Amino acid sequence: MCDALVIGSEEAWDKAALILAHRLTESERALLALAALIHLPDEVAGLVSDCLDPAPEPVDPRITEAAIEYRRSQGLPNFGGAAA
Repeated sequence: MCDALVIGSEEAWDKAALILAHRLTESERALLALAALIHLPDEVAGLVSDCLDPAPEPVDPRITEAAIEYRRSQGLPNFGGAAA
């Protein structure tokens, strides 16, 4: 951990992460991640959160907002198959 903090390289942080993964329980790692996230500036925490959220399914450009709204108003499933 000290090497990661002093050296600060990606390789040093990767090694620290491996050591922490072996030495800490899953709960301890989750709490460490939470503590780090809590102390990030809001805009940076938002970027991290965006990276963790799964990307939305790509939308076929031929599907218009009007078609989506029509299907929704008729109680039809979305184009991806999920219910509206």
